[in-house]
Amino acid sequence: MTVLVAYDGKEHTKKAVDYAVKYAKAFSERLYVMSVIPSKKHMDEIDDIKEKLESIKSSAESEGVETITIIEAGNPSETLLSSVKRFECGTIVVGRSDNKTGLDRVVLGSVSNYVVNNASCTVIVVQ
Repeated sequence: MTVLVAYDGKEHTKKAVDYAVKYAKAFSERLYVMSVIPSKKHMDEIDDIKEKLESIKSSAESEGVETITIIEAGNPSETLLSSVKRFECGTIVVGRSDNKTGLDRVVLGSVSNYVVNNASCTVIVVQ
């Protein structure tokens, strides 16, 4: 089995990555760190994302965790769930922002809520 963690550069996903590295190390599992670019308007951020993912990979591998980084374009929620199947993940780790109101979650949606409600594997939500 493997572990997939979603990373978007925000503080709550940094915490999720830290947790995922510890989890993958504890269970001797491969770690996939994924960033999903939701639209073309975010493509200018790709170099920064690559740099951050490489830093995460280097740090995780120094802890003895085999790490693969992935950047894909698409709907973050759907892309994460399709990746769970593609990489045969037993666990997905997502961060949850604590600064959204209930209305924000209804109007804007929430990746963590979508993943919790639709994943076919274990989901760990880090707040």
